[in-house]
Amino acid sequence: MKFFYSALVLCIALATPASAEKKWSFELGTGGAYNFDTNLVIDPGNGEKREDFTAQYDNRPFEDAPYYMIRVGMWGGDGNAWELELIHHKLYLTNPPDSIQNMQMTHGYNLITINRAWMMEGDYIFRLGAGVVMPHLEGMTQSGQELMGEHFLGMDFSLGGPTVQATIAKRFYITKTIFANLEGKFTASYAKIELEDGGEVTAPNIAAHAILSFGFDYARD
Repeated sequence: MKFFYSALVLCIALATPASAEKKWSFELGTGGAYNFDTNLVIDPGNGEKREDFTAQYDNRPFEDAPYYMIRVGMWGGDGNAWELELIHHKLYLTNPPDSIQNMQMTHGYNLITINRAWMMEGDYIFRLGAGVVMPHLEGMTQSGQELMGEHFLGMDFSLGGPTVQATIAKRFYITKTIFANLEGKFTASYAKIELEDGGEVTAPNIAAHAILSFGFDYARD
C-alpha cells in the first residue's frame, strides 16, 4: 500500500535521532478478533432504502483472505519504540436487513497505525497507537445491485477515518534475535465509505483482538 510505505518513512524519521544505538524489529502474525455490536448506516444514494441499524459481525480469520498483522519498530536504548503497524482486519455482516443481501470486507477493514511502545520488565510490552482505517467494501448487494466503495489515490481501498488501539503483549525469545509474541489488542475505529453511486456507508468498529506473531530484532549503531 502506498500509504503504508509513506507512513513507514515517517515512522523511521520520528525514531532516528543521530547517534544513539537503535534496534529494529519486524513481526508478522495472525489471529482473530471479536467484534462488538456497532451502529451501521447504509445510504445507497440511488433511490434504494436507507438502512440504519445495530450491526453484528463475524471475523472468520482464515476464510477467504486471512487475518494478519505486520509491524515494524525502531527501539531506543531506553526500551521505548516508534512502530508502524498494519492489521488486516475482516468484517462479515451476519444480520443484514431485508434489503441487503450481503456485506463483507474480506480484503480488509485495514487498520494502519503509528504506535508508541514501551518495553517493561519481563519482556512485556504496552503500546498505544493511532492512525487510519483503509476499508475495502466488497460483496455488498442491495435489491440485487452491487454497491462499490470509491477508491483512494488509485488504490482498491477507501480512506475511511480514524482508528486507535491499545495493546498488551509478551515476547518469548527463541534465540537472541528471534522471538514469538502473544498479544491482546483493543481497537476503536470509525469509517465512512463513499460509494461510487454517490451514497455512503458509515461503519464504525470496536474489536478485541488476539494475535500470535513471530519476529526478529537486531541492533545498529
